[in-house]
Amino acid sequence: MSDAVTLIERARSPQMPRRAQTEAFAALVRQFQDMAVGYAFSRLGDVQLAEDASQEAFLEAWQNLRQLREPEAFVGWLRRIVLKRCDRVMRVQRPAFVTMEEASATPSREPTPAEHLERSDVRAQVASALNALREHERAVTTLHYITGHTQAEIADFLEVPLGTVKRRLHSARQRMKGDLVGLVSENLREQAPSRDTAFEQRITRLMQPEQMRAPEYQYGVDNVDGNDAWDLMRACAAGDIKEVRRLIRRDANLVNAQHWYQFPIHFAVREGHAEIVRLLLDAGAEPGRSRYIYNSWQDLVADARRRGYDDVLSVLESTLRTRYAYDPEFEHLAQAIRDRDREQIDALLSIRADIARASDLRGANAIHWAGLTHQIDLIDYFLERGANIDAPRVDGQTPAMLTMNGDNRFVRERDLPGDSARDFWLVVEHLLDRGAEYNLSIATMKGDDGRVREILDGDPSAARRLDPCRRSYLHYAAAARRPDIAALFLDLGSGPSMPEDLAPSGRALHTACAQSDLEMVRLLLKHGADVNADVDSSGVPMTISAHRDPVGPSGVAIRELLREQGAVTPPPRMTVDDMRMALESAQTPPHPGSHFADEQFIGHLLRHDDADLIRLLLDARPDALQTVPIVSNRYPKSRECVELMLLHGLDPNGSDWLGKTWLHFIAEKDDVDIARVFLEHGANIDAVEAEHRSTPLAEAAKRGHMDMVRFLLTAGANASIPTEEWARPLAWATQNGHTGIAGLLRLSQRP
Repeated sequence: MSDAVTLIERARSPQMPRRAQTEAFAALVRQFQDMAVGYAFSRLGDVQLAEDASQEAFLEAWQNLRQLREPEAFVGWLRRIVLKRCDRVMRVQRPAFVTMEEASATPSREPTPAEHLERSDVRAQVASALNALREHERAVTTLHYITGHTQAEIADFLEVPLGTVKRRLHSARQRMKGDLVGLVSENLREQAPSRDTAFEQRITRLMQPEQMRAPEYQYGVDNVDGNDAWDLMRACAAGDIKEVRRLIRRDANLVNAQHWYQFPIHFAVREGHAEIVRLLLDAGAEPGRSRYIYNSWQDLVADARRRGYDDVLSVLESTLRTRYAYDPEFEHLAQAIRDRDREQIDALLSIRADIARASDLRGANAIHWAGLTHQIDLIDYFLERGANIDAPRVDGQTPAMLTMNGDNRFVRERDLPGDSARDFWLVVEHLLDRGAEYNLSIATMKGDDGRVREILDGDPSAARRLDPCRRSYLHYAAAARRPDIAALFLDLGSGPSMPEDLAPSGRALHTACAQSDLEMVRLLLKHGADVNADVDSSGVPMTISAHRDPVGPSGVAIRELLREQGAVTPPPRMTVDDMRMALESAQTPPHPGSHFADEQFIGHLLRHDDADLIRLLLDARPDALQTVPIVSNRYPKSRECVELMLLHGLDPNGSDWLGKTWLHFIAEKDDVDIARVFLEHGANIDAVEAEHRSTPLAEAAKRGHMDMVRFLLTAGANASIPTEEWARPLAWATQNGHTGIAGLLRLSQRP
């Protein structure tokens, strides 16, 4: 236990580097994983449920490790957490004692009839032997044979005297007798989590993303301490309101820290902590700051409703009403506006006139929608009925700004009817005439240097700030093709690489390249613009230039200038030859910052589905597939390439930072052949990810992939997990209207 005490002190010491803390806790998981899973299995009788409960217990222990007063009491404390998690499972699902082998083994081929008979016989004998034991005997027996721990260590874990452990183990052996003891021992030890690193890795990957392990971390527009941001996310998940308050007092910007569209509030909502949700919102949390308003208010509300968290839902909707005049009935009016159905609009307002002053889940009111759909007459109609002409949407955009900037859910070029006016400035001018604020964003985009100077004369510091929707004024100047106005901002200290929405290294150069504005590009580069600045889902300056102006003289000149300044082709735009050249010219091992160290590079390399390219990667860096994190849906589609990757160290149970495994992504994409390969190599068919508590079967069910659902069920997927019914495959299929799949899943659920 002395080693464990040292690890505990290292794992929870604020003086230790974050990596050292994580490594120490990973060592604790390694030391006690068999004990935790064995104990959970003795109560639940199902290895997948046991591993899920133990995983959640370890994460809870990690989140609350600083609250443990005596490190020597860790094992008993851990057991009580495991017990609590098991009790939670047992409240919604009857334990079903099946063997570890039956629950987790995935054969690489169909067994012969003789093998099938032999396996069935072994499973039946072991299950019967364990099921016949008293509960306290089963716990001691499972711990003894699965863990390899001494009887004294088992006594510490169970918090009973050593003599009690000896008596219970003796009694259990007497009940089983003979060869059955050896059979149980072999069966349990073969399936212990310590047989490989999959269980440990699943937990450590859910601890902290590598990018957040830094004192300076930026995903949105605010630079925060990544370790503090992760601590806040953990505290929100654990319901530790005291720690949440401490971290927010330390840095108020942490409430809007994010990683891959996840804010601290997402963790609190998922775990049902209404008081913490309210605290975060009162402290300034704004889910609308998510890029493209993705995974924002609308998703949080839906998640709380799906999980039955009425108190959380009440907090969210109350805040939406206060901030944005949200009303769930407004969506009917918004749809009528989009449909240009004046008769329906009149009918809805005749029933509830006040709905004209409400908004939807994204904070868009009737004037937002009237402006976005270029219906000038409706702007006046709703103004007469009290709609707010300057109401901010959840991303900060007023109706005039949204009309000017556009929206990725209602795209002018795609969604406006053919007979509608296309010039958004006609609508913006009308809004300004009706009293909308003529702010610096609109004046800059409009090219009104007089109004720009007027505002800057009154507040020169505005040049160094972002606008209400977190965009830079240099971006607007570039969009307007006005280098003279851009020069005003630059002279007042605006930086072209200042972080802004969608663009952590600035957006102005990207915008100028999209416009093929050579003069603006030169000006921005002169002032230090980042030639490789990425804009979310829109590439980098080099790629947007090639896309918008592939052969024009300005485009050619811009790309040549960018190359001179160090621009490189980003992985999404690299051909097989580009990647081959990058691999052949790289150092071995690669230098820091090279393409090898880039998850994005490896992900896009895999999507090329080129076995020779994968071999070249492995020749240059043999451990590439062992160390790179999961790269979501970027995987080869051929058996040859996938098997090559798996044979060279790719973890078949690799997951992203929220536990979503390769098999989840494969099921989502309906790639039955590739799913078969991963299962043959040991992928966990019933892995449960942390965000939606989905299994691979649930991912297939929610998307209506009948072939994948049939395949996974035939391969042994459990349709009755996880324990929460709202997260099960049947719930997703029913919610999304996949009736055929829902019927099949009803027949497949286990008792």
